[in-house]
Amino acid sequence: QIIINGERAKPNAPTIGGISLKLTSLNAVIPSDSCFKPIPNKRMAGPTNKAATPNFKPININQKTWADGPYGREKKFLGEMKKSRNVLTTNAVARLFHNIVSGTAVSLERSMQMMSLLKRAVDDIDYNSSTENQVTGFLGEGLPKNAELWSKAGWTSQVRHDAAYIKAPGLPPFLFIMFIEGEENSKNKKIFPFVSELIVEKLYLNKEYFYYWDNEN
Repeated sequence: QIIINGERAKPNAPTIGGISLKLTSLNAVIPSDSCFKPIPNKRMAGPTNKAATPNFKPININQKTWADGPYGREKKFLGEMKKSRNVLTTNAVARLFHNIVSGTAVSLERSMQMMSLLKRAVDDIDYNSSTENQVTGFLGEGLPKNAELWSKAGWTSQVRHDAAYIKAPGLPPFLFIMFIEGEENSKNKKIFPFVSELIVEKLYLNKEYFYYWDNEN
């Protein structure tokens, strides 16, 4: 799904390298002008506040990450049909990133520390030529070189995910969360850059609709 200001769109699935692009889930959220201002902590008070964490309900993150798979008691806990496997949604990741960016994840200080760890160098050729830089082959590769990026990617033999907070000149900052699955897709490093470049291009073409954004941009 692509969500822009609450409106959902279903784009035609393009073909990349002979592979039909069918997104498991894609969440691009263009926020309001106040969306990323720090929110008073009382609005995010505790796990019992249902209004504070509606997007976290359908997820499960009680399993470790494994290189070779779980064994022993961890394998037993996972279950024969893997019913206790980790489950994550783009909405949950978007909520987490929103909390970090707005300074409400744990505290403002801790949120800013997280932001420093998530910062990526879109225009650093030497950095982006290194292995597992989380820009090449992901959303950051398709962005303008003068864009700013905070992101976290993850991939296995079956899935390829990326979550990003993006600032591009002339556009409002936005969250972009994208999940894809399938062994062939997880190895394809062209999908994420293609989609992020396409999204940014469409945003530039329609930026007059961001009525709340600074007119000078």
